[in-house]
Amino acid sequence: NIYNTDQSDGRLFFTQAEKEIDDPITSDAGHFQKGHMEFHHALSRIQIQIVKGSGYGTTGFTFDAGNIKLYNMPYTGAFNVETGAWSDISTKTITSIAKLSSETDAEGTYEAQVVPGYNFAGTATDNALEFTIGGNTYYVTNGQLKSALDGKTTVFTMEQGNRYIFTITVDRTLIKNITATIVDWNKVTADEFH
Repeated sequence: NIYNTDQSDGRLFFTQAEKEIDDPITSDAGHFQKGHMEFHHALSRIQIQIVKGSGYGTTGFTFDAGNIKLYNMPYTGAFNVETGAWSDISTKTITSIAKLSSETDAEGTYEAQVVPGYNFAGTATDNALEFTIGGNTYYVTNGQLKSALDGKTTVFTMEQGNRYIFTITVDRTLIKNITATIVDWNKVTADEFH
């Protein structure tokens, strides 16, 4: 019996030898046909790249609290494996995200994985991001992040499988510049042979 016929979208199909009516147990457990499997990420990834502006000298560019705060980020929910959809999403403030490099100052790349669904709204004045460097606290609004995304996308809600990269150049008393890029989070592929 073929439980899942060959799919036009490239999905694999599963086959198993027919069972005898009087023998409910078969020695053939079945198998997937030779093919190519592709897995997609269910989460979104947000990346913050902090760059030291010309307003800072050689010292004082260190985090006071050692972290970045991301406000109202989706962090938990119910994931439907069959449809790939999220529901019952809850939000919270993320108070610490991973630094991808080993430098001792604040400059570097920071990254967090979140549930998709965060909305970058152009009129929002709510703070989306906060960090303190050298005694100065910096706030980035939701609208500033959306403005940085303008021209890069027509969808301003974080989608699964995407990485949202924000590069923030910081001077001593202000944020000098914010740019954004959206890239695919690398898909995972595996070849399956029987």
